Amino acid sequence: MTTSPTPHVAPLVQSWLKLWNGDFSRAEELIAPNFRVHAALLGGGDGSALSGPQGLIQWIAQTRAVAADLTFQIEVGPPSSKVT
Repeated sequence: MTTSPTPHVAPLVQSWLKLWNGDFSRAEELIAPNFRVHAALLGGGDGSALSGPQGLIQWIAQTRAVAADLTFQIEVGPPSSKVT
């Protein structure tokens, strides 16, 4: 059995990676208005105060400010043509 992602998933994943790598141009398209962060912030604050696309942008920007050289990417292992 071989597996491959459906064609519409790859652009979505690439847009998500670009968002986390600092390109916020499509945030409004990708993030639901009622999105809520459920995590502690780097400064120790309560992440639940961040919501919607702008909240996620704020969280990502805070993360990137601490680690400016941080790059998100997907690494896939060797392809397997057989699943056992």
